[in-house]
Amino acid sequence: MKGTGYELSANNTLTTEQQALIAQTTFGNQVSIKTVAVNPITDNEVQLSFVDPDGKAVGPLKLTKGTNDKTALDTIKAAVKDDPTSSNSATVQKAYTELLTAAGIKGYTVAGLSDTQTKANLNAIKGATYGKDVKLTVAKIPVKALASSFTFFQHLSGWVTKDVPVNYFESSNGQRNSDTNFAKALAADSNLNGYAGNTVSVTSFNTALKDQHLDTIYYAAKNDGFLGAAKTHLAASDFGGSTDSIFAPAMAGTTIYIYKITITAKANDNTVALDNGQNIDTPLFDKNGNVTIGTTPVKVGLKYTQDGDDKKVTLDSTNFKAQSLAELYNK
Repeated sequence: MKGTGYELSANNTLTTEQQALIAQTTFGNQVSIKTVAVNPITDNEVQLSFVDPDGKAVGPLKLTKGTNDKTALDTIKAAVKDDPTSSNSATVQKAYTELLTAAGIKGYTVAGLSDTQTKANLNAIKGATYGKDVKLTVAKIPVKALASSFTFFQHLSGWVTKDVPVNYFESSNGQRNSDTNFAKALAADSNLNGYAGNTVSVTSFNTALKDQHLDTIYYAAKNDGFLGAAKTHLAASDFGGSTDSIFAPAMAGTTIYIYKITITAKANDNTVALDNGQNIDTPLFDKNGNVTIGTTPVKVGLKYTQDGDDKKVTLDSTNFKAQSLAELYNK
């Protein structure tokens, strides 16, 4: 009965008569139960009942006739700053936003309704009368993602400052995957999604990183650089061994370097920045630590910094049996 405007009885429980009718019902038959209106509309009130395009109840708004109101339409117009019967679609959208806000309804709009639905709403409002319910169609506002993609880097500073891409790594809960798949999970995090115009704070962003276990990550590199230094990052093919090891058999006996890197989003800081390809220096968050969700998601670059020294490990018979990079790093 929720959202219908009716209840089973005055105290919304089955009466003795209703219980008896239900008890007598058999399979293949139906029973009619009398219900009562919830907060019936009085002669000096008009109720707007918002429904979705499928006719499902979204919520009501009851308005009371004002001293100078002559018609129900006057009462409706007096409840908002903008005219819901205007010929200007932008004005109508603003008016409905105000009505929905007054009703305590979030996430709905009349933007995007069909011409038929828009015309039906207009006729319904113009035909409103006191003591009656006016049904108005609204549509769910589509949820938008803040970001379409994330790229992961280790930020190196010193004689040469550069951002090194990290394409395959392990999250803080021991899951290994590609940067593409980790990025998809982060982009879908509810902390980074909302309606166009909503803001995301650095606090929410850091919560998303933590929830996706991406505030701290681990990756490894082979010692194939100059004089045995780290160079080539381990890829998916270097992992995926048997249940006895996270490594592929060919990695047995080799030496690798393991890195632990972390990130924390900050206000007006390019640690989390817009990814414009060659340029990853424009901070995503403003000086107040907020970013607005737009109609089109943005590309974001994440610059991690090294936490502690890298660790050089030879995958001998013992180390080869490790179940995570974190285990080897913290050993």
